[in-house]
Amino acid sequence: MANCQLTEQQLDIITTQLGRTPRGIVRIAHQTKDGIPTVLQTRSLVADKPFPTMYWLCSKDLHKAINEIETAGWTKHIEQRILDESDLRETFYGIHQQYV
Repeated sequence: MANCQLTEQQLDIITTQLGRTPRGIVRIAHQTKDGIPTVLQTRSLVADKPFPTMYWLCSKDLHKAINEIETAGWTKHIEQRILDESDLRETFYGIHQQYV
Protein backbone atom coordinates (compact mmCIF):
# COMPACT_ATOMS: atom_id res chain seq x y z
CA MET A 1 0.00 0.00 0.00
CA ALA A 2 2.93 2.33 -0.55
CA ASN A 3 0.96 4.63 -2.91
CA CYS A 4 -2.11 4.77 -0.71
CA GLN A 5 -2.47 7.05 2.29
CA LEU A 6 -5.25 5.32 4.18
CA THR A 7 -6.06 6.43 7.66
CA GLU A 8 -5.99 3.80 10.39
CA GLN A 9 -9.77 4.19 10.69
CA GLN A 10 -10.28 3.61 6.93
CA LEU A 11 -8.04 0.56 7.01
CA ASP A 12 -9.98 -0.82 9.99
CA ILE A 13 -13.31 -0.27 8.20
CA ILE A 14 -12.06 -1.92 4.99
CA THR A 15 -10.61 -4.87 6.92
CA THR A 16 -13.95 -5.35 8.69
CA GLN A 17 -15.88 -5.06 5.42
CA LEU A 18 -13.70 -7.60 3.61
CA GLY A 19 -13.10 -9.88 6.56
CA ARG A 20 -9.36 -9.76 5.90
CA THR A 21 -6.49 -7.32 5.51
CA PRO A 22 -6.73 -5.65 2.08
CA ARG A 23 -3.87 -5.92 -0.41
CA GLY A 24 -2.87 -3.78 -3.37
CA ILE A 25 -5.01 -0.75 -2.67
CA VAL A 26 -4.10 2.28 -4.78
CA ARG A 27 -6.85 4.50 -3.39
CA ILE A 28 -10.41 4.66 -2.19
CA ALA A 29 -12.34 5.15 -5.43
CA HIS A 30 -15.65 5.94 -3.73
CA GLN A 31 -16.88 6.49 -0.23
CA THR A 32 -20.15 7.53 1.40
CA LYS A 33 -20.75 11.10 2.51
CA ASP A 34 -19.83 9.84 6.00
CA GLY A 35 -16.41 8.69 4.75
CA ILE A 36 -17.15 4.95 4.69
CA PRO A 37 -15.20 3.32 1.83
CA THR A 38 -17.43 1.54 -0.71
CA VAL A 39 -15.11 0.95 -3.70
CA LEU A 40 -11.35 0.45 -3.78
CA GLN A 41 -9.01 0.86 -6.72
CA THR A 42 -6.35 -1.85 -6.73
CA ARG A 43 -3.03 -2.40 -8.47
CA SER A 44 -2.85 -4.60 -11.54
CA LEU A 45 -0.10 -6.62 -9.82
CA VAL A 46 -0.45 -7.75 -6.22
CA ALA A 47 2.32 -9.84 -4.65
CA ASP A 48 3.94 -10.02 -8.11
CA LYS A 49 0.86 -11.73 -9.55
CA PRO A 50 -1.76 -10.28 -11.91
CA PHE A 51 -4.80 -8.97 -10.09
CA PRO A 52 -7.65 -8.82 -12.62
CA THR A 53 -10.02 -6.54 -10.73
CA MET A 54 -9.26 -2.83 -10.96
CA TYR A 55 -12.18 -1.74 -8.77
CA TRP A 56 -13.14 -3.82 -5.76
CA LEU A 57 -16.40 -3.47 -3.84
CA CYS A 58 -15.75 -3.37 -0.13
CA SER A 59 -19.25 -2.37 0.92
CA LYS A 60 -21.32 -5.40 1.89
CA ASP A 61 -24.52 -3.43 1.24
CA LEU A 62 -23.41 -2.44 -2.26
CA HIS A 63 -22.23 -5.98 -2.97
CA LYS A 64 -25.60 -7.34 -1.84
CA ALA A 65 -27.52 -4.84 -4.01
CA ILE A 66 -25.46 -5.68 -7.11
CA ASN A 67 -25.85 -9.39 -6.41
CA GLU A 68 -29.63 -8.92 -6.29
CA ILE A 69 -29.53 -7.15 -9.67
CA GLU A 70 -27.44 -9.97 -11.16
CA THR A 71 -29.65 -12.68 -9.60
CA ALA A 72 -32.73 -10.98 -11.06
CA GLY A 73 -31.23 -11.50 -14.51
CA TRP A 74 -30.29 -7.93 -15.40
CA THR A 75 -26.73 -8.81 -16.45
CA LYS A 76 -28.02 -11.38 -18.95
CA HIS A 77 -30.69 -8.92 -20.09
CA ILE A 78 -28.12 -6.21 -20.83
CA GLU A 79 -25.78 -8.72 -22.52
CA GLN A 80 -28.64 -9.76 -24.81
CA ARG A 81 -29.51 -6.15 -25.61
CA ILE A 82 -25.87 -5.50 -26.55
CA LEU A 83 -26.03 -8.48 -28.93
CA ASP A 84 -29.39 -7.45 -30.41
CA GLU A 85 -29.05 -3.64 -30.68
CA SER A 86 -26.29 -2.44 -32.97
CA ASP A 87 -26.31 1.18 -31.67
CA LEU A 88 -26.00 0.00 -28.08
CA ARG A 89 -23.30 -2.50 -29.07
CA GLU A 90 -21.26 0.17 -30.88
CA THR A 91 -21.57 2.53 -27.92
CA PHE A 92 -20.60 -0.22 -25.47
CA TYR A 93 -17.52 -1.26 -27.47
CA GLY A 94 -16.53 2.37 -28.05
CA ILE A 95 -16.62 3.08 -24.31
CA HIS A 96 -14.72 -0.16 -23.68
CA GLN A 97 -11.97 0.90 -26.10
CA GLN A 98 -11.70 4.31 -24.39
CA TYR A 99 -11.34 2.54 -21.05
CA VAL A 100 -8.62 0.24 -22.37
